[in-house]
Amino acid sequence: MITSAPDNAESLAVGALEWLLKAARDVDDGLAWPDTLADDQVTPILYSGTSGVLPTLLDAWRYFADDRYADAALRGARSVADAVEDWEPSGLYTGVAGMAVALRGVHRVLGDTAAGASADRALDVLRSRYDGAGWNDCFELIVGNAGVALAALECGDLDLAQLAVDRYPHTAEPTAAGVQWEIRAGAVPRMHHMSHGTLGIVYALAAVGRAADRSDLVDLALAGAADVVSRNEAGPDGFLVAHSDPQQQHEKIERHSYGWCHGTAGDAQAFRFLSHILPDDPA
Repeated sequence: MITSAPDNAESLAVGALEWLLKAARDVDDGLAWPDTLADDQVTPILYSGTSGVLPTLLDAWRYFADDRYADAALRGARSVADAVEDWEPSGLYTGVAGMAVALRGVHRVLGDTAAGASADRALDVLRSRYDGAGWNDCFELIVGNAGVALAALECGDLDLAQLAVDRYPHTAEPTAAGVQWEIRAGAVPRMHHMSHGTLGIVYALAAVGRAADRSDLVDLALAGAADVVSRNEAGPDGFLVAHSDPQQQHEKIERHSYGWCHGTAGDAQAFRFLSHILPDDPA
């Protein structure tokens, strides 16, 4: 029998979710997930650990109304909460900022006050680690200030979000078309896309600028976007910007990428966000 596309998609989703539930590891009174089934260690992070699994479980519960997913999310939140104080990295994908986002999601969707309190505690930890400029020497989205800004904004802490973007106005490098930033202090290649480059910083500046009603941050975001647009190598009917300039030297890195991290899939998200926050006629 041939099943319809929606039915088939739901069946595939359920299969993936069942695999996730079976892959969970019991830790104290909670659950945690490793990067792969071959890993002995579990991590609490958003990129490749438990915090990244929690949003999937929440979406699954909302769609399928299967309380097993909600229960797994609650137990997963407990293991993330237990790791907040002792987890050293602070950034969005690999640190406490991403853990705060996951915990806040469990609080909002399931009404779990313990997860909400843990999200607040994670934000307090981030605030205590701020050294006057940031949390490390990175400017980008994955582990740097831009990601912390977006995490704070998602968690409802506008003051922390603004603190996280304070360094960008005075560290922006003027270019012929706009501005750009280092990926980290002292790094030579300038990257242009979402994960480690200008567009990830643009996204954070625009989001915080809109939330705080700060035109200076939005204008800086637009200057960063203008620099990236000026680098288009696909002509007037396309959009393709190099991975980095000067080109980062590595046998696996080609001049152009198409995915979220370093290519057009991620670029589209940044430009779509800008289109939503800007008036049709700036004049």
